Amino acid sequence: MTLSFLTPWAALVGLAVALPLAAFLRGERRTERVRAALGLPQPIGRRGRLVAPAVVVIAALLAAAAAQPVVDRGTVVRTRPAAEVFVVLDTSRSMLAASSPRAPDRFTRARQAARELRERLPEVPVGLASFTDRVLPHLFPTTDAEVFRATLERAMGVDKPPPSVRRATATSLEALTSLATLNYFAPEGGSRHLVLLSDFESAPFAPPRLGTVLQEARIVPVFLRFGNETERIFGEAADARYAPDPRAPDVAEALARASGGRAFGENRVREAAAAVRAAVESGASTRRVEERGTLELAPWLALGVVVPLAFVLRRRNLP
Repeated sequence: MTLSFLTPWAALVGLAVALPLAAFLRGERRTERVRAALGLPQPIGRRGRLVAPAVVVIAALLAAAAAQPVVDRGTVVRTRPAAEVFVVLDTSRSMLAASSPRAPDRFTRARQAARELRERLPEVPVGLASFTDRVLPHLFPTTDAEVFRATLERAMGVDKPPPSVRRATATSLEALTSLATLNYFAPEGGSRHLVLLSDFESAPFAPPRLGTVLQEARIVPVFLRFGNETERIFGEAADARYAPDPRAPDVAEALARASGGRAFGENRVREAAAAVRAAVESGASTRRVEERGTLELAPWLALGVVVPLAFVLRRRNLP
């Protein structure tokens, strides 16, 4: 356990109290001389004598807080797979489809599945991206589960952002090629994994070509398909004519075969997570990760100023 200061020069703020303190002490001595010259009795109690030490304590605490002391609680070394996972959520309007007006829609179910997947991969860096006719990253792979959940809840939603071009079928699975051609994954190596949560209702594309692109980029995919042919979009007049694509299950299976991945229905989230974990453990080496625990003392030191400051203010208001 070691103590260090993040901003040691900021402790000079304590010098700002020196001049007021000197003025206060000079005033106290002048008061004593006047009282002695007039023959006045000394005030009852010794609280007045404690004001100067209280001001010194305030200055010391503020200076220490400004220096931002931090206690290093030690180092925890963990072994973690050298792998990265991107969870990609379909955010096209077809993901608003549900079995009834009060039933959870596809996107709500997909978001819940993403939470469960994250919980089942606690030691693996996991990122988030949205997907329509383009893939946009919202969070690059991290082991921070709280950041993952906050991004999933606050930053992701249907039409957030909307597709780049409005067309009858907004989703284009061909857009997944950007995962291979752009810098979504760290360049230093390690295994790469994609988990796509979608209804697989896409504009025409060539599964063999997309599968080849993913394989050449060493991206191991797992596909989770949401929805069925009975679901509809409720509440929006513009979506009243929507009808599910009956070919969606076949599209998911064809893409899985072409890319060397696996496809699951939405009720098999646990099996999908197990498939991702198995791929991570078999395809990734391990690396040592040092995690340091720290305790920041500045808030507590700043809080400690309250007691001597309250004493000085109370003494100032007493006759």
